[in-house]
Amino acid sequence: MRQLALPLLAALGLTACASTSDPNEVVEHVAPLSGSPVVESRSDYTGALQCLADHAGRQPYAAPRVAVGHISDLTGAEDYLSGRRLTQGATLMAITAASQSGMRLVERFDMGVVQVELDYAQNGLLRDAPDVLRTVQRGQMEGADLYLVGGITEFNPNIRSSGTNAFANTTGETGGALAFGGSEYIVDVGIDLRLIDVRSTEVLAVRSLRKQIRGREVEAGIYAFLDGTVLDIGGGERALEPVQTAVRSMIDRAVFEFMAMLYDLESGSCIDGRPAQPRQQAASAPASASAQLAQTPPPASSAPVETLPQPALPEAQLPPPSGYALHLASQRTVWHVNRDWQELRAAYADILAGRDGRISRVQRSDEGVVFRLLAGSWRTETEASRACQEIRRRGGQCQITAFEGMPVMRS
Repeated sequence: MRQLALPLLAALGLTACASTSDPNEVVEHVAPLSGSPVVESRSDYTGALQCLADHAGRQPYAAPRVAVGHISDLTGAEDYLSGRRLTQGATLMAITAASQSGMRLVERFDMGVVQVELDYAQNGLLRDAPDVLRTVQRGQMEGADLYLVGGITEFNPNIRSSGTNAFANTTGETGGALAFGGSEYIVDVGIDLRLIDVRSTEVLAVRSLRKQIRGREVEAGIYAFLDGTVLDIGGGERALEPVQTAVRSMIDRAVFEFMAMLYDLESGSCIDGRPAQPRQQAASAPASASAQLAQTPPPASSAPVETLPQPALPEAQLPPPSGYALHLASQRTVWHVNRDWQELRAAYADILAGRDGRISRVQRSDEGVVFRLLAGSWRTETEASRACQEIRRRGGQCQITAFEGMPVMRS
């Protein structure tokens, strides 16, 4: 009991001394302990996002406006002592990734302040100058083109673990013991994200990604007694790949793939230091169905692709050497062209029924790259002109041109 009382009395004595010190006494400032400097958060795909942003900035048109919704932790994984095991800031990570990719952002995640400002302005409570009240105007907020949303859907805390232990000792007046142990374990995390067209609510693309996170632990120790001297030494190391950084890496990769799809980039662009490379579109239409099949580019692959012989079609089934098409729209991205094709095909179903859509990639000296939407083909110019006039009569835009380019890629 006496032994327990002594530390308590010492602590009380220190407290008493502190409370009776001179309030005017100048106490020396103690510098706080400092560690590593603040650095920018990066992942394995940060460079790819910046490469994509450079590509988007070089284009003669603005990037799509992107809104990021809630990307929640849907796993429910919790630790009794430390709480949630996965980050609750996945939405903020996605906002950062979209900004790094060069996309324009519109706020939709936290609209509380915006709503309060609008309410106050409508009630005449806000001013922008001493004598100028803020007014709410129609169309003052930018609309979003695309919507990114999803969640963290998997957390598997131990999909595999392994360990090794060794122990050896000696007996006698002098001797000792040696111990060694090591273990490895793997954690698995997965996310599911989707990119949505805000106007049509069509899901343009979905990404389901997962990453394994590795951890290891090593311990070693030695215990010896020599002529009354006891030696006890131990050491070890424990390391775990950052779980939250793994989530950021998956989000960065998903955002990069989404945006690279919008810009029609070749597979592998901006990865491992490679530059952004847009896909090359065919410049002219083939003269026949057999030629069209022969000129269709093979899928990107390192393995050779065998070209099968195409059957000869009867002369009556061959398209004309130069079919006529309707030029219905010109857009800045392949994604916009696909969206227009869906809308126009529905609006003019009676005219475009049974017709194919194509994308013609045109390099203009004043506007840069433009993707033209073509519908066809018509065998005679008279038939194409009749269809074009009907579309114009209903308020649409239409010009007659040659049927060329690559088929519309429908996502």
